Amino acid sequence: MHLGDKLLPSLSKTQAAAVEYLDGPALICSGAGAGKTSTIVAKFEHLIRAGYDPKRILCITFTNKAANELKDRLTKSTGRWIKDFPWVKTFHSSMLQILKAHAGEIGFKCPITIYDGTDQIGLIKNILEHGFNIDGKYARAIRAHISRAKNSIKPDAYIHSVKEFRKLEFIFEHYNRRVKDSNAMDFDDILLHALNLLKDERQIRTAYQDLFQYILLDEHQDSNSIQNAIIKLLAVKGNITVVGDFSQSIYSFRGAEPSYFVQFPAEYEGTKVFLLEQNYRSTAPIVELGNEIISFNDEKIKKNCFSTKPGNLPMLRGFDNSYYEARWVAEKCRAYRYDGAAFEQMAVLYRTTFVSRIMEKAFNELGIPYKLVGGISFFERREIKDLTSYLTCAVNPRDDVAYERILNVPKRGIGKKSIEKIREIDLPGASLVEKSPIAIQKKLGLQRVAGGIGMVLFILDRIKNMPPRQALEEIIDITNYEKHLETIAGDGDESSLISRLENIDELLSIAEGRETIGEFLEDCALRTEDEGDDESKDQGVRLSTIHAAKGLEFHTVFLVACENNILPHWRSIEEDNGDFNGAKVEEERRLFYVACTRAERNLHISYAKMRQNKASGISPFLEELSDEHLNRLDI
Repeated sequence: MHLGDKLLPSLSKTQAAAVEYLDGPALICSGAGAGKTSTIVAKFEHLIRAGYDPKRILCITFTNKAANELKDRLTKSTGRWIKDFPWVKTFHSSMLQILKAHAGEIGFKCPITIYDGTDQIGLIKNILEHGFNIDGKYARAIRAHISRAKNSIKPDAYIHSVKEFRKLEFIFEHYNRRVKDSNAMDFDDILLHALNLLKDERQIRTAYQDLFQYILLDEHQDSNSIQNAIIKLLAVKGNITVVGDFSQSIYSFRGAEPSYFVQFPAEYEGTKVFLLEQNYRSTAPIVELGNEIISFNDEKIKKNCFSTKPGNLPMLRGFDNSYYEARWVAEKCRAYRYDGAAFEQMAVLYRTTFVSRIMEKAFNELGIPYKLVGGISFFERREIKDLTSYLTCAVNPRDDVAYERILNVPKRGIGKKSIEKIREIDLPGASLVEKSPIAIQKKLGLQRVAGGIGMVLFILDRIKNMPPRQALEEIIDITNYEKHLETIAGDGDESSLISRLENIDELLSIAEGRETIGEFLEDCALRTEDEGDDESKDQGVRLSTIHAAKGLEFHTVFLVACENNILPHWRSIEEDNGDFNGAKVEEERRLFYVACTRAERNLHISYAKMRQNKASGISPFLEELSDEHLNRLDI
């Protein structure tokens, strides 16, 4: 009797076959809504039953939310403790765990500070303005180049190829040195350092090859070159299963290379391929529309997805202008709510963020609650960044970026000139924190701010050995931080103040139970990976880009602004020279496919003939579709 017949009655025969297969490498191509997570959980359970140690199974997911969900399901289904699944992690989290174990070998000390986007931009601005006399407005563009370089396996070659900034090579070198001197890494460094460690240190590489009895890799179509190289170094025994879907590869702008997923059978000899084609999420008409959409692409792994759920045809509507479109969507959401559907089970999806403005206007006019996804990350919000920067400096006094942030928070009259005077102290290799006591003693024109600098040093010394929650409460108390928030909020902005105070309460809640500041900061840093995951408690219709909705599902989806130069985006059309089977436009078509397959029951697609006071045309993706799978109400 097969496993699928006896132990896993909830799985289809194809899922069960994929779960049971342990005779070599396996590739599971899972269509949208095809029960991918259930299959991964079942595979993990089967591995345990087959004698594999759960503590020696590396299971890579692409978000912390997915990793936590997977661990939760495994603890419930196996009856084991969460500590029995130490390697169910994201790529960054798992590689950071390896780096911490070998920090000394790569010239670091624990705890290692992880720089998020805000830290990087701040550091790059400082380097540009003080080191190169370049306007800090270029920091974001330079950060993007640095990220692409580090994800290219050959960073120096990439940087050398960029002609946009003449001094980029020197800026890149300066940036890397400053990050290293601060005992810090950015997110891209985590993977790059891990790859170099595993590649260069044979003994360490062999130890992890032996440790991991089996590797499960989810969303492999989104792997970049660094991630793929790491997996190739670890999966030498062929005990690996990768899961993904070429049709849902939409992250090339982050360096994703779907070709690694397609080429997996050629790279790993004897790979068995499993196609999960039954969609358990959406109705048959929605799945059939998705099939037709993706059929216009050159799909490398062919699937024929299907659903047994009956339903209505997806609807297409055209409107005279974008306001009429937005107003209709808001009214339709209200109508669905009257019929019993929750606002939280509805989503308005769009290709580019500017579309949200007119949607917000219509929703506000009708009093429809909504949550706008894609704002500032929780851990990059001003008040959160202020408080965690104090913690960072307490345990890593080499972090100049964090120290510069907190010196004048709350205001102590310590400006850029004072910081430069501290920096100029002749103490080679010393950080700003280490130079500060000398700066106070020698005066150096810092008499007016010496008390403020001394107070910061006092706080850092006081909290460095405290549990994180106690340390945060101490910072808030000593600095009178809530009063500082009242000052920056200004008169009449009570809602902003309340929101910031609620965020601090949430931070204290997250810190509860964490034993060390280092452990807490690592948790905070890794949570910023989940940029698209909206953890807010706000209720209402979700307004989101398509990218931020991947992996989610909704009772009803409104896909708006399906217009030429928006979907597909004009830049993709331009880069492919108008070729609608070029690589960039095909990814745009995959975006269209992903958006449609988020819908469970109802799918409404719309476009406007006028947007931003300019004439707009229907998306070519809609024009290529037949009437068989689309109820056209725009004629």
